[in-house]
Amino acid sequence: MVRDTELKLAFWRYGSTKAERLAAAALRLSGYEQIDPQSPLGGPDGTKDILCRKGGLTWVGAVHFTGSPVRFAAIKKKYNSDLFGAPDGPQGFVFVTNQTLSPSQRKLLADLAEANGREAEILHLQQLVNLLDSPPGYSRTVDSPTTISVFSCRNRVQMRCAVCRCLRGARQSASRIASMYDSAGASFGRSRSGFFRSGGTALARACRTSRR
Repeated sequence: MVRDTELKLAFWRYGSTKAERLAAAALRLSGYEQIDPQSPLGGPDGTKDILCRKGGLTWVGAVHFTGSPVRFAAIKKKYNSDLFGAPDGPQGFVFVTNQTLSPSQRKLLADLAEANGREAEILHLQQLVNLLDSPPGYSRTVDSPTTISVFSCRNRVQMRCAVCRCLRGARQSASRIASMYDSAGASFGRSRSGFFRSGGTALARACRTSRR
Protein backbone atom coordinates (compact mmCIF):
# COMPACT_ATOMS: atom_id res chain seq x y z
CA MET A 1 0.00 0.00 0.00
CA VAL A 2 1.42 3.38 -1.04
CA ARG A 3 1.48 5.80 1.85
CA ASP A 4 0.04 9.30 1.67
CA THR A 5 3.47 10.85 2.34
CA GLU A 6 5.02 8.93 -0.55
CA LEU A 7 2.37 10.10 -3.02
CA LYS A 8 2.67 13.73 -1.97
CA LEU A 9 6.44 13.58 -2.33
CA ALA A 10 6.51 11.70 -5.64
CA PHE A 11 3.93 14.03 -7.23
CA TRP A 12 5.15 17.29 -5.78
CA ARG A 13 2.69 20.19 -6.04
CA TYR A 14 4.07 22.68 -3.51
CA GLY A 15 6.77 24.60 -5.35
CA SER A 16 10.51 24.99 -4.97
CA THR A 17 10.42 27.07 -1.77
CA LYS A 18 8.67 24.38 0.24
CA ALA A 19 10.81 21.71 -1.43
CA GLU A 20 13.99 23.40 -0.17
CA ARG A 21 12.55 23.89 3.30
CA LEU A 22 11.46 20.28 3.49
CA ALA A 23 14.91 19.19 2.25
CA ALA A 24 16.50 21.26 5.04
CA ALA A 25 14.28 19.52 7.60
CA ALA A 26 15.20 16.11 6.15
CA LEU A 27 18.90 16.97 6.39
CA ARG A 28 18.48 17.90 10.04
CA LEU A 29 16.75 14.57 10.66
CA SER A 30 19.71 12.86 8.98
CA GLY A 31 22.22 14.36 11.40
CA TYR A 32 23.31 17.50 9.54
CA GLU A 33 23.89 20.67 11.53
CA GLN A 34 24.25 24.41 10.96
CA ILE A 35 21.80 24.13 8.09
CA ASP A 36 21.74 27.31 6.03
CA PRO A 37 19.25 27.50 3.12
CA GLN A 38 20.79 29.93 0.63
CA SER A 39 17.86 31.43 -1.23
CA PRO A 40 14.64 29.43 -0.79
CA LEU A 41 12.43 32.39 -1.72
CA GLY A 42 14.12 32.79 -5.10
CA GLY A 43 17.12 34.60 -6.48
CA PRO A 44 20.72 33.54 -7.20
CA ASP A 45 22.19 31.01 -4.79
CA GLY A 46 25.50 30.25 -6.49
CA THR A 47 24.39 26.71 -7.46
CA LYS A 48 24.04 25.76 -3.80
CA ASP A 49 20.58 25.37 -2.34
CA ILE A 50 21.75 24.59 1.21
CA LEU A 51 25.00 24.74 3.18
CA CYS A 52 25.39 22.53 6.23
CA ARG A 53 27.88 20.55 8.30
CA LYS A 54 28.24 16.88 9.22
CA GLY A 55 31.15 14.78 10.40
CA GLY A 56 33.40 17.82 10.66
CA LEU A 57 32.89 18.63 6.96
CA THR A 58 31.04 21.40 5.16
CA TRP A 59 28.45 20.08 2.75
CA VAL A 60 26.63 21.74 -0.12
CA GLY A 61 23.07 20.52 -0.59
CA ALA A 62 21.21 20.36 -3.89
CA VAL A 63 17.44 19.88 -4.04
CA HIS A 64 15.73 18.18 -6.99
CA PHE A 65 11.94 17.87 -6.71
CA THR A 66 9.79 17.29 -9.80
CA GLY A 67 6.04 17.02 -10.31
CA SER A 68 6.22 13.36 -11.31
CA PRO A 69 8.79 10.54 -11.70
CA VAL A 70 11.42 11.16 -14.40
CA ARG A 71 14.03 9.01 -16.13
CA PHE A 72 17.36 8.38 -14.50
CA ALA A 73 19.13 10.20 -17.34
CA ALA A 74 17.33 13.42 -16.33
CA ILE A 75 18.23 12.91 -12.66
CA LYS A 76 21.87 12.30 -13.55
CA LYS A 77 21.96 15.44 -15.68
CA LYS A 78 20.59 17.54 -12.82
CA TYR A 79 23.01 15.88 -10.38
CA ASN A 80 26.02 16.68 -12.58
CA SER A 81 24.83 20.24 -13.08
CA ASP A 82 24.56 20.84 -9.32
CA LEU A 83 27.75 18.93 -8.50
CA PHE A 84 30.05 20.68 -10.95
CA GLY A 85 28.38 24.04 -10.40
CA ALA A 86 28.89 23.94 -6.63
CA PRO A 87 31.58 26.16 -5.07
CA ASP A 88 34.99 24.66 -4.34
CA GLY A 89 34.96 25.16 -0.57
CA PRO A 90 32.57 22.45 0.71
CA GLN A 91 34.07 18.97 1.02
CA GLY A 92 30.76 17.10 0.75
CA PHE A 93 27.84 17.04 -1.68
CA VAL A 94 24.36 15.88 -0.59
CA PHE A 95 21.60 15.48 -3.16
CA VAL A 96 17.98 15.54 -1.93
CA THR A 97 15.43 14.30 -4.46
CA ASN A 98 11.85 13.05 -4.55
CA GLN A 99 12.82 10.45 -7.15
CA THR A 100 13.14 6.69 -6.66
CA LEU A 101 16.75 5.56 -7.10
CA SER A 102 18.05 1.99 -7.07
CA PRO A 103 21.21 1.12 -5.09
CA SER A 104 23.23 0.89 -8.31
CA GLN A 105 21.97 4.28 -9.48
CA ARG A 106 22.84 5.85 -6.12
CA LYS A 107 26.31 4.35 -6.26
CA LEU A 108 26.87 5.68 -9.77
CA LEU A 109 25.93 9.20 -8.65
CA ALA A 110 28.03 9.00 -5.50
CA ASP A 111 31.03 7.85 -7.57
CA LEU A 112 30.69 10.98 -9.69
CA ALA A 113 30.98 13.18 -6.61
CA GLU A 114 33.89 11.19 -5.18
CA ALA A 115 35.70 11.42 -8.52
CA ASN A 116 35.29 15.16 -8.12
CA GLY A 117 37.01 15.01 -4.73
CA ARG A 118 33.90 15.26 -2.56
CA GLU A 119 32.13 13.06 -0.05
CA ALA A 120 28.67 12.15 -1.31
CA GLU A 121 25.27 11.33 0.14
CA ILE A 122 21.90 10.98 -1.55
CA LEU A 123 18.51 11.33 0.15
CA HIS A 124 16.03 9.74 -2.24
CA LEU A 125 12.26 9.20 -2.14
CA GLN A 126 12.11 6.19 0.16
CA GLN A 127 14.55 7.73 2.63
CA LEU A 128 12.48 10.91 2.73
CA VAL A 129 9.31 8.89 3.35
CA ASN A 130 10.91 7.02 6.24
CA LEU A 131 12.34 10.21 7.74
CA LEU A 132 9.12 12.19 7.51
CA ASP A 133 6.92 9.35 8.77
CA SER A 134 9.10 8.83 11.84
CA PRO A 135 8.06 10.51 15.13
CA PRO A 136 10.75 13.25 14.82
CA GLY A 137 9.78 13.74 11.17
CA TYR A 138 6.12 14.15 12.08
CA SER A 139 6.95 17.15 14.26
CA ARG A 140 9.04 18.62 11.44
CA THR A 141 6.33 18.34 8.82
CA VAL A 142 3.29 19.17 10.90
CA ASP A 143 4.34 21.59 13.61
CA SER A 144 7.32 23.43 12.14
CA PRO A 145 6.43 26.74 10.46
CA THR A 146 9.41 26.33 8.11
CA THR A 147 8.10 23.19 6.44
CA ILE A 148 4.84 22.07 4.95
CA SER A 149 1.93 20.80 6.97
CA VAL A 150 0.26 18.81 4.21
CA PHE A 151 1.85 15.51 5.27
CA SER A 152 -0.22 13.54 7.76
CA CYS A 153 -2.73 16.40 7.99
CA ARG A 154 -5.63 14.04 7.47
CA ASN A 155 -4.07 11.58 9.92
CA ARG A 156 -3.62 14.36 12.46
CA VAL A 157 -7.31 15.33 12.18
CA GLN A 158 -8.32 11.68 12.51
CA MET A 159 -6.13 11.27 15.58
CA ARG A 160 -7.59 14.37 17.19
CA CYS A 161 -11.12 13.14 16.47
CA ALA A 162 -10.27 9.74 17.93
CA VAL A 163 -8.84 11.34 21.07
CA CYS A 164 -11.89 13.57 21.41
CA ARG A 165 -14.18 10.55 21.05
CA CYS A 166 -12.19 8.67 23.69
CA LEU A 167 -12.33 11.61 26.10
CA ARG A 168 -16.03 12.13 25.41
CA GLY A 169 -16.70 8.45 25.97
CA ALA A 170 -14.71 8.51 29.20
CA ARG A 171 -16.66 11.51 30.47
CA GLN A 172 -19.97 9.87 29.54
CA SER A 173 -18.92 6.65 31.24
CA ALA A 174 -17.92 8.53 34.37
CA SER A 175 -21.24 10.39 34.33
CA ARG A 176 -23.17 7.15 33.91
CA ILE A 177 -21.24 5.51 36.74
CA ALA A 178 -21.84 8.49 39.02
CA SER A 179 -25.51 8.46 38.10
CA MET A 180 -25.72 4.74 38.87
CA TYR A 181 -24.12 5.31 42.26
CA ASP A 182 -26.51 8.17 42.99
CA SER A 183 -29.51 6.06 41.98
CA ALA A 184 -28.29 3.11 43.98
CA GLY A 185 -27.64 5.32 47.00
CA ALA A 186 -31.09 6.88 46.78
CA SER A 187 -32.74 3.49 46.39
CA PHE A 188 -30.79 2.11 49.33
CA GLY A 189 -31.78 5.12 51.43
CA ARG A 190 -35.46 4.66 50.55
CA SER A 191 -35.28 0.95 51.27
CA ARG A 192 -33.53 1.49 54.59
CA SER A 193 -36.07 4.12 55.58
CA GLY A 194 -38.94 1.85 54.62
CA PHE A 195 -37.39 -1.00 56.55
CA PHE A 196 -37.12 1.02 59.74
CA ARG A 197 -40.64 2.42 59.30
CA SER A 198 -42.10 -1.02 58.83
CA GLY A 199 -40.07 -2.36 61.75
CA GLY A 200 -41.35 0.41 64.02
CA THR A 201 -44.96 -0.25 63.03
CA ALA A 202 -44.62 -3.95 63.73
CA LEU A 203 -43.06 -3.26 67.12
CA ALA A 204 -45.87 -0.92 68.12
CA ARG A 205 -48.47 -3.51 67.15
CA ALA A 206 -46.68 -6.15 69.18
CA CYS A 207 -46.65 -3.90 72.25
CA ARG A 208 -50.38 -3.22 71.99
CA THR A 209 -51.10 -6.93 71.63
CA SER A 210 -49.05 -7.79 74.72
CA ARG A 211 -50.93 -5.22 76.86
CA ARG A 212 -54.20 -6.83 75.96
